[in-house]
Amino acid sequence: MLQKPIVLSDETFHQTFFSSYKSYVVLDKFYVNITHLDTVRKKFVYFASQRTDEEIDNQTLLTILDQHFVTNQQQQINFYIVNSQVHIFPEPFFKEEQTHHIFDFVNGNELYNHIIAQKASYNTVIQFNVPDLWENVLKNFSHCNCYHHAHLLLYLSEWMTRKYNYKSSVFLHFHNNSFEVVVTQNNQLILFNTYNFQHNDDVLYYVHWMVKSFELDIKQNIFVLSGWVDKKGELIKKMKEFDFRIEWAKFNPHYIYSYRFNELQMHQFATLFSV
Repeated sequence: MLQKPIVLSDETFHQTFFSSYKSYVVLDKFYVNITHLDTVRKKFVYFASQRTDEEIDNQTLLTILDQHFVTNQQQQINFYIVNSQVHIFPEPFFKEEQTHHIFDFVNGNELYNHIIAQKASYNTVIQFNVPDLWENVLKNFSHCNCYHHAHLLLYLSEWMTRKYNYKSSVFLHFHNNSFEVVVTQNNQLILFNTYNFQHNDDVLYYVHWMVKSFELDIKQNIFVLSGWVDKKGELIKKMKEFDFRIEWAKFNPHYIYSYRFNELQMHQFATLFSV
């Protein structure tokens, strides 16, 4: 069942200008986040977030995209897939011919029909699987590109690290039942990983494992949080009890944002606006 969507639209947003818009869409099993960028003014003029109580099927996804003006009229549409079937390699070590071998090794000889490899920040290659559902939907759009959400998190960590001069940082982005981690030191990528969790203690366990494994100082290293995490929730209370140095993800200042976007909790959607 579809929940009530969040929709924010600038007064300049209009179908007349669709040919100058680029669209960015994050696809998860239980939510879709959409934004439209006016490339002439470098201004984000439309935002929508649609969550569901059940996994999104093909027709529901197409309906959501249509309702929020994701059409072939846009000059470009970038889709960002959220799933745990993702691997990151240093670009010099990546070999295209080993794509299926790596997925077989990591995921237990399962059959994957649509595996994509894309260059990303920190001189890396992100390799991921596109589920059949989303692959079938993407075929409806002639000017689309497909990436993994890891691209967005890496972009976010790269520009925030550069702008705020972080020497060492840990970026945590939360989805419904999983979170992604990026660890950087001296502008170098040290770790990317995805973890599934059910309770806050699961998250704390993984974070403490990282702290111990990489000898991170929780009072000196910056922990930047984004995604579906409550600033006043129990997880944040526990992290503060352990003296973690917490900051919240921000929108990329390279772009302009409609004043309507002031209604958003910035950290929840910061990765969407990081590109």
